[in-house]
Amino acid sequence: MANSYILSLSDNVRRSLEYNWSQGKWQSLAPIGYLNQKDKHGKSIIVIDEERAPIIKRLFEEYATGLHTAQSLLILACKLGLTAKETYSEETPQRKRFISRTKIYEILRNPFYAGIMCVKGKLMPHIHGKIIDKKLYDQVQQIMDAKGMEREIHKHQQKYKVKKFAFRGIVLCGRCHHLMSPDCKTKTNGKQYTYLRCYNKCGQMPINETILLKQLETEVFAKFFIPPQDFNKIKQSLINHYKRPSHAKTELLNKLVNLICNMPTIMQQADAGTKNEILVILLQNFTLNEQTLSYSLRSPFDKLIETDYHNWKDIIIHNFKDLSSIGYNLKAINLKED
Repeated sequence: MANSYILSLSDNVRRSLEYNWSQGKWQSLAPIGYLNQKDKHGKSIIVIDEERAPIIKRLFEEYATGLHTAQSLLILACKLGLTAKETYSEETPQRKRFISRTKIYEILRNPFYAGIMCVKGKLMPHIHGKIIDKKLYDQVQQIMDAKGMEREIHKHQQKYKVKKFAFRGIVLCGRCHHLMSPDCKTKTNGKQYTYLRCYNKCGQMPINETILLKQLETEVFAKFFIPPQDFNKIKQSLINHYKRPSHAKTELLNKLVNLICNMPTIMQQADAGTKNEILVILLQNFTLNEQTLSYSLRSPFDKLIETDYHNWKDIIIHNFKDLSSIGYNLKAINLKED
């Protein structure tokens, strides 16, 4: 009888939880930005925290610009006064503490702020109000996914940085989304060929990296070329625009313009390690689907490739801040000056 009573009680609790979830009611501690309270009838409710909700919204908006890391966002959150609600009350002000960087990740990944709760792995709408809209939440997820992939790629490159390959650590398998690995084979005639291979046994066929380089040559590299006389004009006009730039800025301008305007020649002459570094600077989101490589151009190269080269000077000036950060990576690349 005791066991029967316990089982019956457990079933009743489960049915009650499932019913409340189906009505859009969250059944646990509300995330930061919301408060657990009692209504006038003594029933538990969740309301938006008027003090912390604006800060949560601000954090999403700031991260959506793409200019923040979790650490810089944590610094901003502390400046705005975002505290961990679980440890603070007016009666115990000494327990007040700011949130951690881990909490920043939890906030940015939590769909609750966009009106969606996750119950046993399933997403469903809730009735407790939205702090941000779904479009802003999705935008933040895309940025976080991209940065997460870049971190994984960087780890992979550091792990296997002894031997250089053009596509090492940057291409995902289109079937299983695992990183593809370069595999160097020597034929009976003594010639060496490098293939990209997925070792996850998903059915993706290996492909010669030469095929992928030819694809990028046609679709990307060939479009970054201008006649020598115009190349010198652009370089000189940029130097004149900045009016006696420092030696460091002049050197950076020379490398950037040389890379942008002589891409086909540079990629043909570069070694495998340099090709890899330029590909990371130029492109992102590499995925191999059968024999075709999909990717996207990083900013501002996407703007350059869509614009007549006579207007490249203005784009370079307008996006010089972004290009300067790219220039940090160019320091390690030996680009011959024309």
